[in-house]
Amino acid sequence: MKNRQKVFDKISLLIDAMNQEVLGYLGIKFEKREAYAVDYVSELLTMYKETTGLDETSFVSGRGRRKSIRQKQYEELHEYLERLKSYAYHIETCGEERNSYSKTDHDATFMRLKRDYMGNDQLLPAYNLQAAICDEYIAVIDVKPYASDMECFVPLMEKFNRTYGHYPKYPVADAGYGSYNNYLYCEEHGMEKYMKFTMYKKETTDKKYHENPYRAAKS
Repeated sequence: MKNRQKVFDKISLLIDAMNQEVLGYLGIKFEKREAYAVDYVSELLTMYKETTGLDETSFVSGRGRRKSIRQKQYEELHEYLERLKSYAYHIETCGEERNSYSKTDHDATFMRLKRDYMGNDQLLPAYNLQAAICDEYIAVIDVKPYASDMECFVPLMEKFNRTYGHYPKYPVADAGYGSYNNYLYCEEHGMEKYMKFTMYKKETTDKKYHENPYRAAKS
């Protein structure tokens, strides 16, 4: 997360200021890190308060009331700690495999759905429903919070294998499923690669694309 990295950078700058302006006179130095865990920043906050003898009941606020350097630094570090707690909660809720979730349904992911009757795109919390069809029968069905079909292919095939004890020999799917990782997965599990890659149509039928001198050339 870019915002979290910005907070890490700000904490490092604040620790520099703390070490130079306050803690250095006491013979103490806080350690800087590339990334800051919530527990570590919470520990720094407690140590800073105890080392400098800060009393929160004596903090000043409001117009015309000048805050001390120690109060400013303590409050700034406390603000960063609260942000890190918020980021940790969002990351735990969202997981590593998606980049958004709905506040009303944490398992759902925001996806751009088909246009409504007014012709507007709808970005709404949703699930990606997957079905494997064999001889016009639904063999397996799966529901995932991934917006991309590419991410749904492997879980669906694994569910097929758990259900029937083998992988399908010819998994046919459209270009939305074609990716290097999925082709490699098929190769490793004895499945034929019957999925077009995302640029298949353009590379096979688009004359203008082939005549474009600025397109990336294959090695």
